[in-house]
Amino acid sequence: MIKEWFKELTKTPCLSYSIKDIIKWMFMDIAMRKRLIVTAGIIIVLQLIAFTPLPGIDISVLREFFSRLTAQGTQFINIIGLFASGGALSRLTIFSLGLAPFFSSCLLLQIGSAFIPKLRKYSFNGEGGRRKITKFVYIFTIIISIIYSYSIASWLESPAIKEYHLIVAYPGFGFRLMTTAVMTASVALLLFIADIINRYGIGNGFAVIAVSALFLKFLTAINMIISLTLKGIIQPHLLLVAVVIFAGLIYVVFYITRRSKAIEIKDNNQNKIVFNFKASIVGHEPVGWAASLIYCLLTIASFINSAWTQNLSTLIAKGSIVYIIGSTILMLIFTYMYALIVFDPKYLKDIVNQYGFTFVALNDKAPEDYLDNCMSKVLILTALVLMATNIIPSLAMVFMKTPYWITSLFGGTTLLLGVGVFLDIIAQAEFFKKQSESGIKDWIVCYIAFDEFEAKVKSAFLNTKGIQSLIEPLRFTWGMPVRTMVDQYRIYVPLDKKDEARGMLIIR
Repeated sequence: MIKEWFKELTKTPCLSYSIKDIIKWMFMDIAMRKRLIVTAGIIIVLQLIAFTPLPGIDISVLREFFSRLTAQGTQFINIIGLFASGGALSRLTIFSLGLAPFFSSCLLLQIGSAFIPKLRKYSFNGEGGRRKITKFVYIFTIIISIIYSYSIASWLESPAIKEYHLIVAYPGFGFRLMTTAVMTASVALLLFIADIINRYGIGNGFAVIAVSALFLKFLTAINMIISLTLKGIIQPHLLLVAVVIFAGLIYVVFYITRRSKAIEIKDNNQNKIVFNFKASIVGHEPVGWAASLIYCLLTIASFINSAWTQNLSTLIAKGSIVYIIGSTILMLIFTYMYALIVFDPKYLKDIVNQYGFTFVALNDKAPEDYLDNCMSKVLILTALVLMATNIIPSLAMVFMKTPYWITSLFGGTTLLLGVGVFLDIIAQAEFFKKQSESGIKDWIVCYIAFDEFEAKVKSAFLNTKGIQSLIEPLRFTWGMPVRTMVDQYRIYVPLDKKDEARGMLIIR
């Protein structure tokens, strides 16, 4: 029974062409080569600029300070610097914040939609709602950037740091103001660069910038593992086992990310359209929520100087059995909690009916119950993937005796993000391939949908009306949950059909 259920859940590929064919075409097509060059050039320049230090910082003292901070296992830098550009926060460069304020803003508004009816309405209100959410995201991004940067500037001037290090040459309000302005402006610059990639490059700009930073950390981790192996700290046979496990984990994540639960709808002429419930619907947020809750407990325990709090800190420390079991349970809970925010079966049913479609296989269930049942199966798979990618780095840390920041780059969210972004680029390239093979010279965007489901229904509706349409997917699979401003699903139609097509979608 379980075997049949798994086959049913993962039988639908999300791509029409093979990955090999798409990659081959990407390097043969002139327009795609230009997009690849633009993206690669922007990332290279961005990484070079990322080495520019903040004004007023003593670099030599800074390096000494951060080496001690890392040795003490401080989590502050790791949490804020998750999406920073190649470890820029640990060097205190102008890109120290990376895209963290932007992603935080997206998540803040998405969580807020669970409690604020107006935000909830915007989140399920098509292109108009997406414009409202986008406006709020940019406003909150600037506010959060100011808070983050001012906090870092104040932290560098705190008495506890001054006691051992004089990192800031000329402390005071002027330094804090300058640091806040520079770091906030850098975040705004990253948003602009991401938009350039979206327009003229390949891949989702926000995702490409985030993963390029993680790639540099990945190379650093490989160098560190080689060094530890040569020193005899990591045994060669354990390293070989780790490589095999890592390769297997890549295959599993690759396989699961490419598969989905197929939902079929049909029009009055019995033409069928398939859309997919993917395992990445909640992104990697359950992992972050579970880790944050445990960090919160550890932080509270650190302020209480007693024997039981010290024992508690040791008991739930990263890599311990209690940590592994606790974080696993929390991830399962948070996976379903987050799905309640981003998934609304009534919205799906309404949009299907609005455009004249019906569900093919309801199995004698109401549409909402059928969709809920399908999503519940997908979420089980989601939770299993998140738990596996979280547990393996913890186990590797225990058995290989390596720091968690190294092992986590070979599993956990890093692997999910890398595979997700790669497949997103392939999916977008598939769109360009279909566009070039369509025989239509001029295509134009007529609508930007908030999610893939909305895009597929509206694109299928246009096709039933004799207007050819294609969807360009710009998403951040596993990086962000669905229905955030990060994702875009652009519906293209022939240039001479734009006004007619848009009128149909808006009036409808």
